[in-house]
Amino acid sequence: MPRTTASPSAPSARRRARARNAATDASADARNEIVAVEFAPDGGRERVWLAETRGEPAERAPAWGDWRAIHRLDLRPDTRAKGGFAGWRVFGATQKNLARAVKRAFLPAGFPASVSPDYLAFQSWDTAQGLCSYVRGALTTQALLEGVGIGDTEAVAAATAASATAQFVLRDVVGSLGAVLFAASRGGSFDAYAKQWRFFADCANNLGMLLELLAPSLGAIYGQTAFFLVACLGSLARALCGVAGGASRVALTRHFARAHNAADVAAKEGSQETAASVIGSLIGVLVARATDASHVARWVTFLALTAAHVFCNARAARSLGVDAVNRHRALSMLDAFFHKGEVPTPIEMAKTEPLLFVPRSVKDDGIALGASLASVDAET
Repeated sequence: MPRTTASPSAPSARRRARARNAATDASADARNEIVAVEFAPDGGRERVWLAETRGEPAERAPAWGDWRAIHRLDLRPDTRAKGGFAGWRVFGATQKNLARAVKRAFLPAGFPASVSPDYLAFQSWDTAQGLCSYVRGALTTQALLEGVGIGDTEAVAAATAASATAQFVLRDVVGSLGAVLFAASRGGSFDAYAKQWRFFADCANNLGMLLELLAPSLGAIYGQTAFFLVACLGSLARALCGVAGGASRVALTRHFARAHNAADVAAKEGSQETAASVIGSLIGVLVARATDASHVARWVTFLALTAAHVFCNARAARSLGVDAVNRHRALSMLDAFFHKGEVPTPIEMAKTEPLLFVPRSVKDDGIALGASLASVDAET
């Protein structure tokens, strides 16, 4: 029966292998014997191709005919089983591969050097608020379906598929028209006040969901017309959220992209949003089933998630250190310079600037930044 010897622990074996490979690599590098190097994604060396000479002096560079052999030196730690239980090594390698796959799927290439320092904090809070929105979305969808008669045995005869479809289509039409008018009236300020419009979008989303959840109750008291009007107002509020949120997202993407990778940042933001929607929708279905028998439980759950949503959005907005200068930031910088002799950094300004509305003294100062000469001549 063959004897088995205890193998050293995996961490100590990896440390010794890493140290041995690093020493060999450094020695070969000093003797100018490295022909090619393969780098890992994190910048470290993974494999090195070495060449040995036929005893030539170290101070003289060998000619191509003097090379004796070329071999590869693997600098990665050896994960092969050497006695004992090898499952932990395989599990560790699987964890690393999984972490790399998640990073490639949800983070821009070259992270964190390819994005701004506030990217990770903002995206973390943004994903959390997205989860709250998708869970509440299941509750509002359930309420709207109840409002058109689905699930009510007394209203089954009146709730035909055609009538329900007509109500949903008209509701979407009202929201689309409102979105067009809103974009036409406020489109010029989305870039300058991206943070404020982003927070406005989430507040409009909260208002829209609140109206949609309230619509069935009002419809039961005042009739189907009241339900339809309130549902249209909710759709309008959510349409404004879509316009403001989408426009501010473009401006924030330009802020996050520091390596001419705006497309990659936008794509990975979409992947994060998709993951949040899948997880939030699944949780929302479970919450909707759990609160189906109690309207009080539904409202308590909705209000708690709304409070969490507002908190996450406020933290996300405060974490943004946008370095673009708008009217309010310019006046704040000048005020700080004249009174304190120093200019605050974008992170310092992010902690104090308003999240939703700009003070009246900033809007009504009579100064038009970036105005053309033609507009000045027309006014005079």
